[in-house]
Amino acid sequence: MTFDEAINELEMKELNQFSIRRKAFGGDLKIMNVHNVPELFPNIYKALYGPIVRKGLFDGPYYSDYDKQKARVFEKYLNNQDS
Repeated sequence: MTFDEAINELEMKELNQFSIRRKAFGGDLKIMNVHNVPELFPNIYKALYGPIVRKGLFDGPYYSDYDKQKARVFEKYLNNQDS
């Protein structure tokens, strides 16, 4: 499976923006942290946590409810961008 098959264009755009954010945090920011800012990365959020976007503290998926396979694909893409 290539990145083109696993990541759509909107997700790729957001991943590039997330990469910039990650560098600002010293490279220690995991992709699951989009849970805290779903409005900044809505397509990544939906790919990881499902179609219901969290609006408050308890009215959506929990931080630990992410799609682990999709997170690995996103992290691999980000790691290749950072190289």
